[in-house]
Parts: sequence; structure tokens; C-alpha cells
Amino acid sequence: MSNHFARSKRKEEQIKSALSLNESLGKDCSLLVGQVMTRVPSTVLPEDSVLDIINLFHEKEFRHLLVVEADGHFRGIVSDRDVLRWLGPEGRPNREVVAALKVEQVMSSDVVTIGSKCLLSDAVDIMIREGINCLPVIEGGNLEGIITSTDMLLALKTFMATHASPIPISSESV
Repeated sequence: MSNHFARSKRKEEQIKSALSLNESLGKDCSLLVGQVMTRVPSTVLPEDSVLDIINLFHEKEFRHLLVVEADGHFRGIVSDRDVLRWLGPEGRPNREVVAALKVEQVMSSDVVTIGSKCLLSDAVDIMIREGINCLPVIEGGNLEGIITSTDMLLALKTFMATHASPIPISSESV
């Protein structure tokens, strides 16, 4: 079983639990970012090499890594796209060049963030408006987690599986 598949199954269970909790408390089915986000996300340091994070992208099957200082202070985010953009279309750089590159040279530091108590629908709005695929979750200046487009798709899938009635398909609608 791949890392991604196992994470997706755990995330679906997390979302089901959140939906059940909301229902048991008599709340509507709106989810909060904190109920869906990944807590304790993988992080890298600004001085880590780009080669190391490329290996981490492959090993963990991630597309985004949060960048923090040694004291845990949030600095930015680096995505697989950031790395590709930096490397450019001119050809393959050699391994030594990539190993010498540091995360802080390719990361995005002007990052849009969200709080854990915000509605998931607000996170969707921000991600669509900004054209991004993840939001670091910050509370009181501290990194709490990350919410990704994959998390939102899993939330939609889980909600539909537990709340939506199937729509009959007739031969006329096909």
C-alpha cells in the first residue's frame, strides 16, 4: 500500500469522525479547517538542500513541505513546482548543483495562511482565488498544520458518501 493511499484512508476516517461529532452535537455539516487539516506536517529547514527535499517529495509522496526555522518559527513553503520552476526548462542540472541549492533559495515566503477555526469552505474560497493547492494553518503565530486540495477532495468524497442520496440515472440522461 502506498504512503499516499494509507494517508488518504486515515484522512477519510478523520473526516468521518469530524462529521459524526458535528452531527452528535447538533451542528450543521460545516467542517472547520482544524477538523480536516494534517496536524504535525513534515517540515524542512531553510538551509536543507534541494536535493534532500526532492528525495523527501519522492519518499513521502508529498507535493508541499513547510519551511520552519530550527525553533519551529514558520518561514514559508516549498512545492515540487517551486523546484521545477527554479530548475527551468533548459535541461537537467547536475547533481552537485542541485545538492548545493538551499531550500530558502527556491521556497515561497509570501504565503497565504489560514486559521484552524475557519470554515473549510473559506479555505476552498482562498485556494481558488489565489490559485494555490495548500494553506499552512497558523494559530497564534504557531504552525498548527496544513490543509491541501487533496484534503478537500477527500472531505467532499466522504461527505457525499455519508450524506448524499444517489441520483438515479436513466437511459435518457446518459
